[in-house]
Amino acid sequence: MKRGFDPNARIRVLHVDDDASHQTILKIFGETFDPEMEIEATARVEDVIEHIESGDVDCILSDYRMPVCNGVELAQRVRAISDLPFILYTGHGSEEVAEDAFAAGVDDYIRKEAVPSHYKVLFKRIRSAVEKHRAEAQLKASLLTSASIVEAIPSGLLIYQFQEPDRLILVDGNPAAVRLTGLDIDFWQGKDFSEVWPYDEEVGLKKRYIEIVRTGETMYFDRIYWKDERVEGYFSIRTFRIPGDRIAVAFDNISERVRYEERLLALHRHATRLDDLSSEEEVREWTMDVLEYLGFEYLSYLENAGKYLIARSSRGRNALMRPLPFDGKGITVKAAKERRSILIKDLSGNPDYVEGPIPALSELAVPVQLGDDIIAVINVESQVTDAFNEQDQRVLETLAMHVSSATKKLRGEPPFELEPGKTVPTTQ
Repeated sequence: MKRGFDPNARIRVLHVDDDASHQTILKIFGETFDPEMEIEATARVEDVIEHIESGDVDCILSDYRMPVCNGVELAQRVRAISDLPFILYTGHGSEEVAEDAFAAGVDDYIRKEAVPSHYKVLFKRIRSAVEKHRAEAQLKASLLTSASIVEAIPSGLLIYQFQEPDRLILVDGNPAAVRLTGLDIDFWQGKDFSEVWPYDEEVGLKKRYIEIVRTGETMYFDRIYWKDERVEGYFSIRTFRIPGDRIAVAFDNISERVRYEERLLALHRHATRLDDLSSEEEVREWTMDVLEYLGFEYLSYLENAGKYLIARSSRGRNALMRPLPFDGKGITVKAAKERRSILIKDLSGNPDYVEGPIPALSELAVPVQLGDDIIAVINVESQVTDAFNEQDQRVLETLAMHVSSATKKLRGEPPFELEPGKTVPTTQ
């Protein structure tokens, strides 16, 4: 059999018929009524399967009476491997044949007629079936793509179906929603919002969501505090209506951001006391008080004593009594020498770590700079790994700026120059 389909043709039809004259007539009228429709004929079932597997056919037009198998049986074999449009085209039909054909999954059933106008109708029906199939395929691909995007986005996403008068039924959710809330989507699907989230009696989101369904308005909620047996924290929530009386609820856990903002506010409130302090020792103890208030557990304030860092104050543990030489090891030493904050989330095997009275697994050291000099290092430690993050670092860096400003004010002028070799090098 000649394989003559042009892959650029708009519609490629495989005509299955054991009558060569019918094959020829159909091809002639096809080229007349729809030049962009390419028709190839065969009488062999094997050719039909081969074309389907190679993907070079858009529609199968099959006669009913054929020697190897009839059109309904062929439709059953095609449906076992493909959803391509299949049209049964016969001059020996009946209501019983039509019923069997549609039960086998054919897309259309057309009786053969001998008038030329019939072929115009036939090719319109073929084009309609193919275009419908293509539209459905594009929709499926679009949905799969959208689903892939939804699966991949880091924000949690839950879909609810609105049912009058006041029910929001959980329809679906993405993996991020499970991770952020601990919600078992499969278990809670089909249940009302109030059953899924009984804590909403304290918050009142359901009423707002129903309002969104009815108005179409998109709403954004920030710093929503939520606490139930599954999850506790602050969330930002974006809610919008989607087709079919549904709403999409996208959300993120912003607890770390809220914690950071609250710490900064607390720090600035404490900073108002700096004007009342009369000595650098008071500034140092004020620093330790603030660190404790902010929730840090193991704290130390190390001053630059020329060739050494010396712990002048410590909370939560005994102070490291021995001085730390600038030419030796230590995370705080490294922070002072390199004139930058050092955040170590896991101290295991760290070559710079010097163990204190209580072994630590994570550490954050922030230098206090006054002019060109490093005058101190603020240090916090924890007995768990990954205890500190970049937001903690920014909080301590802000604290270090307050300490530097208060110290400069107490000294009344820029810091004096120590003897050569007695300060940390000024080159960054």
